[in-house]
Amino acid sequence: MQVKLSPRIVVVVAAIALTMSVTYAGYFHDQSIKAVYSSFEPQIANDQQQISARDSTISGLNNRISQLEAAKIDG
Repeated sequence: MQVKLSPRIVVVVAAIALTMSVTYAGYFHDQSIKAVYSSFEPQIANDQQQISARDSTISGLNNRISQLEAAKIDG
């Protein structure tokens, strides 16, 4: 028994197959990206702590500069 497929049916089946495979690939790509980003979380937290500590140091130094400049003007 021979099955005849019209070109339209072939195109529809191919489009459905392509859509399903792209969706499948996209889902797993998304999951792998999430895994990669979550593996960076400890380093990101560490970097944020270092930046916060440097910001605090810079703020303290700026305050000290302001005090020295004020003392220079007064003295």
